[in-house]
Amino acid sequence: MPRKQAATKPKKARSPSKTPKKTTLKTKAPTRKLTSSPITRKKTKPPHTRVIIKCNCGFSNDLYIRGNGGTLSWDKGQKLKNIKADEWLWESDQDFPACEFKVLINDMVYECGENHALSSGSSLRYTPNFE
Repeated sequence: MPRKQAATKPKKARSPSKTPKKTTLKTKAPTRKLTSSPITRKKTKPPHTRVIIKCNCGFSNDLYIRGNGGTLSWDKGQKLKNIKADEWLWESDQDFPACEFKVLINDMVYECGENHALSSGSSLRYTPNFE
């Protein structure tokens, strides 16, 4: 008798090699949580301008300052603060480009000489001449 052949599976045709598809996963990047408040700019301090006058103008007299620039005016003087027996102080925190001034006794008698110049943020110490 003839011999039976064993059934064999047909071979599949070999397909050309394919590269696997690149898959991209759509995921959100992790968000960073803010742990502090948003950045704010520091406020700069306004310039501190000072004039210290060394003068003994006598009991019951006051010194005044007049000028232009800052908060000064030639029309009306600002009273200086008496900080010692013979020292008077004028201060300003206002920013200004330049200033000219003179000191007066009781806002009536001007000191002798030229106007004094002052820039914002600076300090000046002097003794006026009223003779």
